[in-house]
Amino acid sequence: MTVSDLPLPTTLAEWIAATVPSGVPAMDATPVGSLRFLFYGRASTLEHQDPRTSRAWQLDVSRRLTGGHGTIMGEYFEAGCSRQVPWHLRPRAAAMLRYIAANVDRVDAVVVGEYERAFLDGAQVRELRAVLLVLTK
Repeated sequence: MTVSDLPLPTTLAEWIAATVPSGVPAMDATPVGSLRFLFYGRASTLEHQDPRTSRAWQLDVSRRLTGGHGTIMGEYFEAGCSRQVPWHLRPRAAAMLRYIAANVDRVDAVVVGEYERAFLDGAQVRELRAVLLVLTK
């Protein structure tokens, strides 16, 4: 049997199991299915994209990603706001951040429908991570 004969992992859990050396403890002790997610999605323009369709497919991707790990408890979808705008200045993203700040014990994670729709670059991801760390302390 060669390496190419081995079955490819089809889920993140299978990939982790196949690549993490034995003896390394699992990082996530949260029971499967109990995580509480907030969904964030975005359509860049109202003129060139159908926000309803864009929201639907991004939410579908997010549900498939979170399936078996928890439930999407709230939805925040932005339409007509550029990804160049910082998250705290986007109306729906700012509302989500306010909700997290007021309900830190009710949110475990944020799931994004598509990275390229939500973030301009890695700097925005790092900035959002820093904000979320402050909010959840």
